[in-house]
Amino acid sequence: MTDKGFMSDFNPIFEITNKFTFFAKFPTAYRQKIIAKSRLIVYDKGEIIFKQGDPSPDIFFMVRGTCAIKFQKPEWGSIEVCILTVYDGQIFGEIFEDEINQGTTKQKLDLQKNTAIANEECYVLAINKKDYKVALEQISDLKDGVDGQTNILKFLRSIDLFASIEDKIMLPVANNIKPKRYTFG
Repeated sequence: MTDKGFMSDFNPIFEITNKFTFFAKFPTAYRQKIIAKSRLIVYDKGEIIFKQGDPSPDIFFMVRGTCAIKFQKPEWGSIEVCILTVYDGQIFGEIFEDEINQGTTKQKLDLQKNTAIANEECYVLAINKKDYKVALEQISDLKDGVDGQTNILKFLRSIDLFASIEDKIMLPVANNIKPKRYTFG
């Protein structure tokens, strides 16, 4: 594993991540913030990215490479079963604790539920969950003119279906809408 450090001055990563749906759906200012606070880590083939039961302060974004997500249970004789392969542009690792609810029982997602192992040399962005949430919350405080999305958000809020949805949830939708003007007559 080689930790390349924080990406605050790493423009090639910004340009590469713009091509992936996860990042492309957000405004440029948000992408720059989150990438600047993330760490680029290179894992060699066969290296463990995280183990089942490890603390999970980060979510991971596969920039280049593939990794196997494996799961094991004692009742299976501790045999690891590959449940997923992660490819370029995909997010993996445990998500936020407050985003998952099953009925009235909240899942605890402070520990990794699986093991991730590099299938080949992998370039992975480690994004701290707290930094990610702060950046996401700042989207709610949009000022006029941020990537031109404010007018689109206002338009969407004027539609009853979207009226009560928070800006941080609607922003990916707004970012993918390209207004067009038509002349009639």
